[in-house]
Amino acid sequence: MSYIIPPINAKGKFTLSSPFNSIINPLEEYTVVGIRSLEELAASDPLTIIYKAVGLTDIEYEDDRYNNVPIVVLLSTAEEYIYVPATKVITMPVLTGKQHQEKTLAIPLGLLPDDLDLSLLQIYIHDTIYDVIGVDTNAEVLETSSKVLLDDIESKQLQQLRDNIKIVTKSYRTLYNELVVILTKKNNIIKYLENHIKYLLNNN
Repeated sequence: MSYIIPPINAKGKFTLSSPFNSIINPLEEYTVVGIRSLEELAASDPLTIIYKAVGLTDIEYEDDRYNNVPIVVLLSTAEEYIYVPATKVITMPVLTGKQHQEKTLAIPLGLLPDDLDLSLLQIYIHDTIYDVIGVDTNAEVLETSSKVLLDDIESKQLQQLRDNIKIVTKSYRTLYNELVVILTKKNNIIKYLENHIKYLLNNN
């Protein structure tokens, strides 16, 4: 089942198919103020206020609900709301630009001890995201499994494995930080030599 889902805040003239064409003025501009699911609207009785209000049947309502057809919420210039299934939107305002979508970055960390402090990691993640894409967000720690009890030997083995990975396969951040340290040492040596040469020249 194909249909049009206009973006939020899209504004202009819309063409709707029957029977919704009877409740919209094709010459008036409308603004998309929401995209809702029938489940979200359940408390408002969408069968009555959206479907039966224009002569549609229970079967058509149940068919849209089964297929998760979204409901487009239009607001007229007179501030009147129109709720229309996306399958009934024939044309919408011509828009140019790029599609955007809200996204979440999920990072599995595996089994970790309860007392491991992740606050510094959260700061690193925040700063990295901000530096790379300019989004000021926070990293939250979520528990995604039930707790598993490991004995001291197994716990130490896991810790040793994590430590070995950091040593053998260094991240770009670690490599960068190591290079910064090396460069700083070299610059200090060069500065020392320059000052020493200046001292010798001034005292000869």
